[in-house]
Amino acid sequence: MPRAHHGQAARVISLTNADNGRVIAAASGDTVAVGLTAVTENGVKRVFTKPVSSDPTVAVQTGGTEKPDGGATGSFELVRSGAVVVQADRRCVVTRPGAVCPQVITPWKATVNVA
Repeated sequence: MPRAHHGQAARVISLTNADNGRVIAAASGDTVAVGLTAVTENGVKRVFTKPVSSDPTVAVQTGGTEKPDGGATGSFELVRSGAVVVQADRRCVVTRPGAVCPQVITPWKATVNVA
């Protein structure tokens, strides 16, 4: 198991839809696991792209997928200090005739400050 700074055991930081906009403190050696869930309401579904790292020299992507149900996952190993944004795009898909989606893609993102 990778070791974090200061002799602490590495940890897994789990992020979900509710963590949009969150700023997280982490250590080198930690893992960030993102699990995003599609949301259906009023004849539309908000679906996600696979999360990506803004700086692969800080957060190395070790896995991730876009699920058939509209959810998405991503995992990242934090390998050195720095700040990185983990981001996925959320878009709208019509699921019922007559429903309308705005033509807007919105980001889901979390900032990770790695010590």
